[in-house]
Amino acid sequence: MPLASSVPKRAVIGIVVAASVALTVVVWPRGGDRTELQVATGSPSGGSADELPPFEIGGESTTTSTAAPAETTSTTSGSTSTTTRPATSSTTTLNLPGPGSTVTTLPQGPTSNTTLPGAATTTTTAPPVDPRWVVDMAARPDGSGGWIVRADGSVDAFGNAPALGGAVGKVNSTVVEIASTPSGEGYWIVDTLGEVLTFGDARMLGHTGNIPLNHPIVAMAPTTAGDGYYLLASDGGVFSFGAAAFYGSTGNIKLQKPEVSMAVSPVRVDGWRGGYWMVTGRGELYAFGDGAEFFGSPEDLPLTQPIVDLAATPDGDGYFLVDDRGGVFPYGAAEHHGNDPHMTSPAVAIVSTPTGLGYWIAARDGSVLEFGDAATFFAA
Repeated sequence: MPLASSVPKRAVIGIVVAASVALTVVVWPRGGDRTELQVATGSPSGGSADELPPFEIGGESTTTSTAAPAETTSTTSGSTSTTTRPATSSTTTLNLPGPGSTVTTLPQGPTSNTTLPGAATTTTTAPPVDPRWVVDMAARPDGSGGWIVRADGSVDAFGNAPALGGAVGKVNSTVVEIASTPSGEGYWIVDTLGEVLTFGDARMLGHTGNIPLNHPIVAMAPTTAGDGYYLLASDGGVFSFGAAAFYGSTGNIKLQKPEVSMAVSPVRVDGWRGGYWMVTGRGELYAFGDGAEFFGSPEDLPLTQPIVDLAATPDGDGYFLVDDRGGVFPYGAAEHHGNDPHMTSPAVAIVSTPTGLGYWIAARDGSVLEFGDAATFFAA
């Protein structure tokens, strides 16, 4: 069966590799668009989140607009006069309620500059991220333990997962991802610059920390053999390292929302069938390669909360999507095993169990919920 071309089967906001561990990443703080999307509506398989007030977002959002000096020139009877209007600037700061007491925040997110006709420039900076926020989780492939990672790179280990340390003071940007090795004896940690840190038996195979990126890295997905991995940028650009093969990206597609997560297709009994899935905050799902089949997406549903993560089933026959409120959307062979409609903190990650008959959902406050056959070993 020929590999898929660079044209995706569906639009995607993230990338996921089908394996026992799902990888999820959301842009800025996770669910950063939740001021536009208010409440979850439900999954096509019956899973839903009750309508609740929107989560509060901490930090500040600052927008500065500066208009360049404008000149008006007129010529009368051979003489020329020039009038220059002084440049104008306005700054609007929106103070949003934070998650608790004031704390030291991590550096602000990347800044985007848009130049408009007439030399007017608008600069928008992503709000700071509370370093205490949990941004991702990973589980050992055998499901006996796992880790949660915070925005500052600190890691907590649970169950039989080894405590191998974190990335505090070792990265120059906000951490967005943690991914387990195939043995469960190590993990990778990635930040928005694409800097990769290795722990335990995780191998360093490359990074984008020395490359000037146009868009931040939002997710990482290792191959099932652990001999390669992918980094996903918010615009859908894919960076492959080691044995990870490139099958395409959405970097040249106009997405409704940024990419948020990625998953890689697994090794099957009939040999390696390469590929990966990517999903955006709007629920656009893109599949690349002959090992990643498109099973559906919620992009045509009236979503009122952004999708924040994607997790493939261990055999690659389906996948789970989770939104900001913890609503679960299963596709393919993936089944709905429940969700908590009363979550008090935004969901940031979903991880499939080794059987695919359950999943863990991690929240920003560090709580982890178990559904189906997911073991209980995480604690806030």
